[in-house]
Amino acid sequence: YLYPRFHAAVAEELEQYPPIVEELHQTLSPKMQEIQLSLAAAVRACIRELRKTSSLVDISFLFGGDRGKKKRKRDDGDFATGAGKSSGRDISKQDWEITIEHCVSTNFDMLLMRQLEGDWHRLKPNTKQYITDLRYLRNSFHALIQYDCVQFWRFLEGIKAISASSRTPSMWLMTPQGENVYRLAKERVYRVINGRKRIDSENGGVPGKRLIPVLEETPKEKLLQQVLTEVENRWHAKRSQCDENNTGSFNSGNVLLMVKDESTLESIRSFLSNGGKRTMVLRWLRYLEQVNDKSRSMLRSLGKGPDAISEEQRLLMEEEGRVRNYLFGVNSAY
Repeated sequence: YLYPRFHAAVAEELEQYPPIVEELHQTLSPKMQEIQLSLAAAVRACIRELRKTSSLVDISFLFGGDRGKKKRKRDDGDFATGAGKSSGRDISKQDWEITIEHCVSTNFDMLLMRQLEGDWHRLKPNTKQYITDLRYLRNSFHALIQYDCVQFWRFLEGIKAISASSRTPSMWLMTPQGENVYRLAKERVYRVINGRKRIDSENGGVPGKRLIPVLEETPKEKLLQQVLTEVENRWHAKRSQCDENNTGSFNSGNVLLMVKDESTLESIRSFLSNGGKRTMVLRWLRYLEQVNDKSRSMLRSLGKGPDAISEEQRLLMEEEGRVRNYLFGVNSAY
């Protein structure tokens, strides 16, 4: 006997006052849509290379087939060399049928790992790395929707740092799709453009660079602001109607927000208490502190000045001071 998931009193209340459910769908920004397309292309490329290195890979589970659920029969003759029996035309055709919906709604990396777990110890390092890359790509799809632009950029930098310290680097980072993902993700946070010429003692004058913070607004937070504004307007309209009709006191009630996890809760709480712009600038400052601390540590270890780092790193160090001045100083323009 299973106890009901909801208390009887809650069920009776809902039956007496049935809720009105409205679903709202928020479109992604153009750069987020381009990042999704690039990630999907990287997934297709990884699966295509994975199927070339192992004949055990079957992606029919992405299209509702039953072959992915059954244990495939191993061909010992071709497994050592990594040669598959599927024709290149069939592989390419199935790869291009993989859509963004498949990438977001399916744990394809875990399903592929289950297909190969019986022979995991016999796989080549490149084959194992393709599985790891697919896990990173799937997490990137969810991070793009869940995180803001600064958090997503830090997430991608973490993937690149892990790949740099690995014996087998991530293959998708070196593809055009991977480069496009990082370029677009960075442009959502900041851009470095050519600015005025700066004075140089040797060359007289060289073109300088200028950092422009973009800090793209999170679509979900924008939608939340619109919903809360609509709720507030309805509340004021109903309260005015009650005052005109002299129908007595009007109870405002509470607005309940339910989120998925603790990180989203902290993000929404900061958004509601500090506002969207200040919250984003605070996250931008935390990122600058982390990046610039590494640059300062490197300069101290080398015993050199700011000229020893790249111009973009120098601009990030200068930007930290401007952000601090905006948040805690007298300058309110940013």
